[in-house]
Amino acid sequence: MFREIEFEFDESQGSFVPTSKVINYIKNYIISGNIEEAVSAYQSCKEDIGEMIFNEFKTSSKVTLRAVGEMFKQARDYNMAIKCFTVTQNFEEVAKLYEKNYEFEKAAQMYEKLNLLENAANNYEKAKQYEKAIELYRKIGNTEKVLLCEKTIGKFTDATEWAIDNSMSSDVIEILRKVPPADEKFSEARIKLANILIQKGNSAMALKFLIEGCKLSGISQKSLEMFYKAGVLATELNYKEHAIKLFRIIQSVSPDYRDVQDRLAFIEGGVKLPELSQFVDEECGYTSVMRDADKIHKIPLFDMLSMNELKMVYSMCSEKTYKPTDILIKSGVIPEGLFIIREGIVDVMVGNSIVASLKDGDYIGEMSMILNEPPTASCIAHSIVKVYVINRNKFMDMLESDVQFSSKIFKMFALELSKRLSKTNKMLNDK
Repeated sequence: MFREIEFEFDESQGSFVPTSKVINYIKNYIISGNIEEAVSAYQSCKEDIGEMIFNEFKTSSKVTLRAVGEMFKQARDYNMAIKCFTVTQNFEEVAKLYEKNYEFEKAAQMYEKLNLLENAANNYEKAKQYEKAIELYRKIGNTEKVLLCEKTIGKFTDATEWAIDNSMSSDVIEILRKVPPADEKFSEARIKLANILIQKGNSAMALKFLIEGCKLSGISQKSLEMFYKAGVLATELNYKEHAIKLFRIIQSVSPDYRDVQDRLAFIEGGVKLPELSQFVDEECGYTSVMRDADKIHKIPLFDMLSMNELKMVYSMCSEKTYKPTDILIKSGVIPEGLFIIREGIVDVMVGNSIVASLKDGDYIGEMSMILNEPPTASCIAHSIVKVYVINRNKFMDMLESDVQFSSKIFKMFALELSKRLSKTNKMLNDK
């Protein structure tokens, strides 16, 4: 056994076991199928004897040579293991060993030959061979990885087209927002972003990103269409001063650009213009902004929001009316969104007990909307109740697309929760 080798080492003299003897022991272990002892013996050798062991077995049967390869693999000598498994044509094992050895490009090439495209793409990505990775990810339909790789190398427009084709609107928004001003397709990206936000009913946010884009890019022939789009949208949202400024900037570069002169005449003199829907790409459609966003300003939940943000929120609202005893939110069922009470009284019930009564300006369903979990209480109309309902999916998209907006909303939720906890603690202490 290998312990006998240890006895032949003389510490006082500093002598070592002859290499041929060590190789002999390892050879015997492998032939007898005792791979664990072979690994132990091989790992204990300070000198590199891998090539010598390989030469001892290179003319052996494939079964034996695979056992040698397994010994090298377990000993973590991946280069020698690769050599053995290449001779035995165990190419999948070779690919795995290249990967373990951080030779990702070689691993990718081997996986690709084996038609294991997911593994190949993954290794090309690790090797920073992103173009090859994208090509394979496209073949196997791994949309998320395509987007990730294209974003990594700054191919924002390609990533956008891919996301649009695969109906990944939230990914499209994220990608388009990250296109840098230096990119030659920056203006095109901002216009696409605006069209998507308009389609989602977020015209105010679309205008915000367009104006931001205009400031970042500056005026040039390439950016004229973005300035024009911003001017049209500002007109539609009744921001006349913004629209006039944008159209005047366009005229300073190109006096006859599109119908800018007519649009200025409309703003200043009331000449009729085409609807904004004619400007938006047909595939995007258009959802008009509700003009009376000021109604929601009185609701405490939105005290911290700017007028643009209020209009943006209002554009996501639908109005509903409930009769007495109608259920707005049912215990154990995730509601459709956030309910804001405009008029009337709503009873909050746990079982058959009324635990709270809510009135104008109060809201319900916010925790279910954020956490995507069903509520523990039911909310039932005590009288005729009119509410705004903010659709959960639209609201979450907006939180993801605007950091400043989401920060305000979460802060307001936190304040409201603190008030509720304080009120509950006071009630418990009073008892």
